[in-house]
Amino acid sequence: MWIYVTFFLIIIVISDGRYMRIKSKPRNVFFKYREGVTGEKTLPRCRPHDACNILYKRFWTDDIVERLCRCPNGEECPWTDKFDNYTMNVNNRSFLKEFPNFQFCDPVNPENICKPRKTAAVVRGEISDNHENLTAHRVRVTCYCPKSYFWHVQRYDYTDNKLYQRFRCSKQRMCGSYEFCGLVRNDLYSTYYRCSCPSGNLCIPKDKQLESTQEFLYSGPVINAYCDPWNISSTYY
Repeated sequence: MWIYVTFFLIIIVISDGRYMRIKSKPRNVFFKYREGVTGEKTLPRCRPHDACNILYKRFWTDDIVERLCRCPNGEECPWTDKFDNYTMNVNNRSFLKEFPNFQFCDPVNPENICKPRKTAAVVRGEISDNHENLTAHRVRVTCYCPKSYFWHVQRYDYTDNKLYQRFRCSKQRMCGSYEFCGLVRNDLYSTYYRCSCPSGNLCIPKDKQLESTQEFLYSGPVINAYCDPWNISSTYY
């Protein structure tokens, strides 16, 4: 369905949300609104420490910006793939903005690094009966989780399809060649790292078998990934 305004919009309705592709911007993206939200005006207002966007960088096709809330005073939530002071990692291809890559309305303080074993992020939303379709309603992050860290599940609860998750920010250790290093999503092929592979190694999926997992802003099937050395000289134990 085409709508003609000051720029062209293509509105596509799909099973898990509402997507809008805006062609007038420098790069094409899909804007995703959860069920019951018809556009910017019906988004809830962002509260302090709330992520306003989740940016998913996809291979071979346009990125997705999942809208969570609207910034105060009519300011636009950052949604470009530029990693700036309004951005924090979810995994290697997803960001949060205030903060896939969280994106925030206000700058993130990189000196406020999350403390070990302390709750760093809380996710509220809903989840399908089979636990393979998670929709975030609110993402609150109270500290800075650097790229060399990963999100560790502290607690999660489900009640009548309502979702509550708590995460802490844990530092990645150094792993050896051929060692398990992360989990790869089965849909977007983004990686939730568990450790840092040594120089000359890549963290790539090896197993064909899928398993179900709970990760930051994702619930569903994943593939195990392992540190793969480029050659014998790159092998590290």
